Amino acid sequence: MQSFLSKYMEQRFRDKDMVYSDEHESLPVVTISREAGCAGTEIAGMLALRLDALHKGKGKSQTWRVVNKEIIHDSAKALDLDPSMISQLFKGEKKGIIDDMVSSMSRKYYKSDWKIRKTITDIIRTIADLGYVIIVGRAGVVIARDYPKSLHIKLHAPQEWRTEVIQARHNISYQEARDYVNETDKSRIKLLSDFKCDKADCYLFDAVLNCKSLSKEQIVEIIIKLMEVKKII
Repeated sequence: MQSFLSKYMEQRFRDKDMVYSDEHESLPVVTISREAGCAGTEIAGMLALRLDALHKGKGKSQTWRVVNKEIIHDSAKALDLDPSMISQLFKGEKKGIIDDMVSSMSRKYYKSDWKIRKTITDIIRTIADLGYVIIVGRAGVVIARDYPKSLHIKLHAPQEWRTEVIQARHNISYQEARDYVNETDKSRIKLLSDFKCDKADCYLFDAVLNCKSLSKEQIVEIIIKLMEVKKII
């Protein structure tokens, strides 16, 4: 069955002349960017559970959702895009992948690199417009930076620590893990650049948290406290 989100997006993207309003409904959005080896998706899941518990305790019915690559790929299907191509784009593949995407599209108004990136931006902003969402990666910090009730977190840690985490997680050699960390970090930096991020990295985020010195539980509690201070919840 087609999800509510897919139906909503399919209808919205039929209009090739769609434009954004500069004003967004005041619904909460959190973005979590992370370096390779930092458990962004796991922390986002833990955060969603804690936020749901807080809402329930206050008699509220909203449920927080974590948006990751699976949701993005479902959205791509609603737009007649091959999910594997979206995945390659988010991994920071070279421009050739854009050419492949253009050639595979059935809708005539998808014509350029700019159009492709606008489509990805539209997907993320459509999700953010629904509110009560935690967006993990996907250049969310750039695309949803202007939402009034938003909080933007970056998870980082020393490279050696992250390499050891990846090595243990995937049972691979230290060198393989180090190569993975280096390539993943580069692709995520390139992704921000592709979405016309011209600001210094540290200025994009409300907080940068060290996954080596802070536990996952501590990071979740810090994020919640920041959300309370910013009156997002």
